Amino acid sequence: SKNKSNVCILDKERKVIKEFEIQHNKEGLEKLKANLTKETKIALEVTGNYSKVVYNNLKDDYDIMYVDGVQMSNIARYHSPTIKNDKVDAELLAKALSFPDLIKVNPLRVNELRDLSKLYQKVKKQLTAYKSMLKDQINIIFPELEYLMSSANNQGISSLLLQHPTPRQISQLSHEEILEAMTKSMKKGSGNFKIEKAIKIKELASNSIGDSSYPITYFKYTIETMRYFLKLKKQMKKSLDDALSQTPYYRLTDNFGFNTIGLSTIVGEIGDVRRFANYKKFASYCGFGIYENKSGTSVNKSSRLDKRGNKLLRFTFYTLTLTQLRKKTEIFDYYNKLKERGKHPKKCLIACARKLAVKTYFDMIKCHDEEKKSLNSLTV
Repeated sequence: SKNKSNVCILDKERKVIKEFEIQHNKEGLEKLKANLTKETKIALEVTGNYSKVVYNNLKDDYDIMYVDGVQMSNIARYHSPTIKNDKVDAELLAKALSFPDLIKVNPLRVNELRDLSKLYQKVKKQLTAYKSMLKDQINIIFPELEYLMSSANNQGISSLLLQHPTPRQISQLSHEEILEAMTKSMKKGSGNFKIEKAIKIKELASNSIGDSSYPITYFKYTIETMRYFLKLKKQMKKSLDDALSQTPYYRLTDNFGFNTIGLSTIVGEIGDVRRFANYKKFASYCGFGIYENKSGTSVNKSSRLDKRGNKLLRFTFYTLTLTQLRKKTEIFDYYNKLKERGKHPKKCLIACARKLAVKTYFDMIKCHDEEKKSLNSLTV
């Protein structure tokens, strides 16, 4: 849990020797090390950021690993179905080390991708908020400029407004100076701006009815903050691509529909896909499990999707499905097939997202098979 960990030490017969609690500080780690030997095997549960401190301080000197969360939930359901607390979890983790089919998790790759993906989503959300804020401010200061702004030229126009924030200042510039101000800080896309654009902007500025009393300092801070988040977003996308390239799933970026952000989110949340026994368990974890109403031996035919599972993965597959539908891939054909049966469009979309999740499961499994083949060929 937060700032502390429960420790349970077992002997070779799986009997409890010691149970104690440590704080996540220097004294707590020294107390833990005092009870360990070089032969001790250590298991940690993959839960947020709390276990990272312990792992990073012990990984060089001890045999330590992360244990798959899904498998630990199944173990807890079998060995301790009624009691759930940190002390019981610590004992179950220690006992799990003796299980031959225990699934280990690569913490370095998974943690980095998970943390970066979540941070990327937060940065993207902030960027969207500041873009909306900037648009509202332009409607006050220079309302005529709004219809010229698009995703292709927002960066150039924001660069112009940062240097010359009012229509009056822009109207006093030459056409060449306006064009230079728009392309000054741009490495790519400067070719989208022609002298005709500068002529149009100056004409609009000369006849603007914008509010000249609006606080310019606040306006410029909004532009600077938006540009900062835009730059940070690009840097994080590159970092995600670098981290993803260290996993066996990187080759999926060659498949249509898997972009770096979406695939990084999936790998970060899933970890090693082999921890799922089959595609049904994978789909359930992603929030696309099938729920059936049962009573004795009878089963209600009107089954539905169960939303329990990882909300971020469900959202990710939903957005990836929208891309598949726009490009009219095989998922689009499946969507139309469901609509012809009279299904509601929303239900068709969710069913397509589940189908994409199932396809992703088999694609990820195939990545491990191909990696194994390449290693065998190198050995031979």
